[in-house]
Amino acid sequence: MKKSLCCLLALALPVVRANAAAGEPTVIDKSGFHLFNPTPTESLRQLSIDGPGNTESPYTVDAGHSQLELSLVSYTHDRESSADAARRFDAWSIGHIALKAGLLNQLDAQLVLETYNLIDERANGSRVTHQGFGDTILRFKYNLWGNDTGPTAFAVMPYVKFPTGGIGLGNNSVEGGLILPFETALAADFYLGFTTR
Repeated sequence: MKKSLCCLLALALPVVRANAAAGEPTVIDKSGFHLFNPTPTESLRQLSIDGPGNTESPYTVDAGHSQLELSLVSYTHDRESSADAARRFDAWSIGHIALKAGLLNQLDAQLVLETYNLIDERANGSRVTHQGFGDTILRFKYNLWGNDTGPTAFAVMPYVKFPTGGIGLGNNSVEGGLILPFETALAADFYLGFTTR
């Protein structure tokens, strides 16, 4: 009896391992890939956007690949009234672009261009309008964990803003900072993301 039970377990073990492996995605070592040795197409992670005006993602573009993100049209409206003043603010952003390039498996570079802006401000009967090219932002994203596997992902994104915008379309100064995007998986294929600047 013991002999047949051991044989049965020995035959069943590979089937259990095969079924367990079928449910798990195959993870390959991508550390050897870089800008000039791209990640193979079959090993690319899912597309994830940072997009102009969206919450930042902790996932990077795969090494040796590029991504173009476009915000076709964005509109902002603000109205404020008090006893002695009325103010209205309208802003249109058209064709803002984010160009991204995967440098290493966990690192990408991004260039964000504010291609056209129209800002209209009205206050107490006066009106000021500014339009033209906006500021340019250079940033890098380094994924600390969860780029390819795991229920959570976290990255650091240092950036520098250059004052390339016209008069009234920026603050005319170089600025920098750090963005910290985090994402966690929830039930039923839902995800929750946080971005701290």
